[in-house]
Amino acid sequence: MKYLYVVLVLVTVGLFGCGGGGGGSGQPVNVEGKWVGPMDLNVNGKVSHFGTSFDLSQQGSHVTGHMTLEYGSDHPHWGRIDGEMQGNHFVGTRSIIHVVDIEFWVNGNTLTGTFTFVSPAENLDEHGTYVCTRG
Repeated sequence: MKYLYVVLVLVTVGLFGCGGGGGGSGQPVNVEGKWVGPMDLNVNGKVSHFGTSFDLSQQGSHVTGHMTLEYGSDHPHWGRIDGEMQGNHFVGTRSIIHVVDIEFWVNGNTLTGTFTFVSPAENLDEHGTYVCTRG
């Protein structure tokens, strides 16, 4: 019985050390570099598909850079990215004409995220989802 108690204590202590790596906590993941992938954009219920890219710089947990939406070769649309990484989770903004809430999660060389902009005054409801890989 004493042996079983010792094993149970060791397993319990061991589990506390495993940590679980829960999404947004811990040291910031390095996202610096160029990321490219497809985007689905829903503007007032109309969905479009096109390419997007991120060119990111990072100092500690602070991330800056640019996000480009490739509407067409003659009409790229970029905005400034600014925000914070917490573990593998980024929360920040993309600024151009409007300030858009943006977030993404990084798993290895894959960046998956969303952005949202709602302006009742302009009758504009814009939501985007994207999956990019580091290039």
